[in-house]
Amino acid sequence: MRKYLNLKTLQLMTAAAGFGLISGCSILSPVDLPQVKQYQILSPNLPVNQSSTAQTAGTQKSHKPFDLTLFAAPLTADSPYNSTQMYYREHNFELSSYTQNAWAAEPQQMLGKNLLQALQHYRSFKSVVSSNFIGYADYRLTGNLNQLTQIIEGNNNRVILSVTYTLTDANSGQAVSVKTFALEQETSADAQGFAQAANKLAEHLAKALNDWLLSQPPSSQHNNPLKKG
Repeated sequence: MRKYLNLKTLQLMTAAAGFGLISGCSILSPVDLPQVKQYQILSPNLPVNQSSTAQTAGTQKSHKPFDLTLFAAPLTADSPYNSTQMYYREHNFELSSYTQNAWAAEPQQMLGKNLLQALQHYRSFKSVVSSNFIGYADYRLTGNLNQLTQIIEGNNNRVILSVTYTLTDANSGQAVSVKTFALEQETSADAQGFAQAANKLAEHLAKALNDWLLSQPPSSQHNNPLKKG
């Protein structure tokens, strides 16, 4: 009986020592988790708007087609695109997201900031202001991100960007025009290709948005015409 108890005790002590060794290793050497890569949608490299500037006697004079102030509201987004997840689709009606890749910020925040900078760069308005502006604006521009999805279909891989904008007369509160921009860009079937395509689409959207605003008719609510000349 004594020999049996000693053997049993030895087994228990050995098991306890092994468990302590494993626990100690876990504490001292934690398992390294893969780092999540983050991607940005950066401000596009916009060319100088030749229609808004003219060279005269060695000085540059600005011509503003809109002698008005535009208030650009923060861009909103539909679910699930109001998150930092990068969504792709390989099958109809089935959305997936990259597990080790994400946007550095919510895409509507990055797009909204970049589009505001683009409109200010184009100088199509006397002034383009944002949410921190306190004062009067003639027009209000609101937008919503409908979709930012990577489509993976064999050799036909692409990114779809869809944004709807509404231009509203601030005096009357009436919508002047509504426009949905649906843009596509070829991509490779990975997160890096997704980010590169999204940046190209952001540049295309900035130009398309500015062209659309310039095409709007003058409003009778304002003394100054929407377009000069």
